[in-house]
Amino acid sequence: MTRAVHAVAVSAASAYAGVMLVIGVSLGARWWSMAPEAYAAEFEALFPLLVPSIALTLLPALGAGVASFRSSPAGSVARAAWLRFLVALGVSIAITVVYHVPANLRVWSGALGAAALHTELAWWLVFHLARWLAAAAAVAFAFRGGLEPS
Repeated sequence: MTRAVHAVAVSAASAYAGVMLVIGVSLGARWWSMAPEAYAAEFEALFPLLVPSIALTLLPALGAGVASFRSSPAGSVARAAWLRFLVALGVSIAITVVYHVPANLRVWSGALGAAALHTELAWWLVFHLARWLAAAAAVAFAFRGGLEPS
């Protein structure tokens, strides 16, 4: 069963990183090319469609990561890898909570002018890159943890 849990952690974290990649590369490039007001309107319309994909990949990754960490022997290479996995996902979540949620609320408020929306999007994309890098690191740590004997 442990290998199956590891496989869920690896595959769910990979899917989460993939969702983050699509948002950043595909939607981010599209939003950057749009007029700020059009970006804000599209972002507001698409956001509810993105949340389920994020939740359906992140939550299983977290659950399987916690289970993998707890089932790994204390002091083992596997346990250290699973701890790093959880920290990396935690960083991605922290970036979301600390930066992206407030930024999204600022965009949705309708109070930002064109220049402020453009600046907000630029920072949103910078922090999104950091969020994706943390998710990608989590995948690497999950592979490492899953390859170690339990």
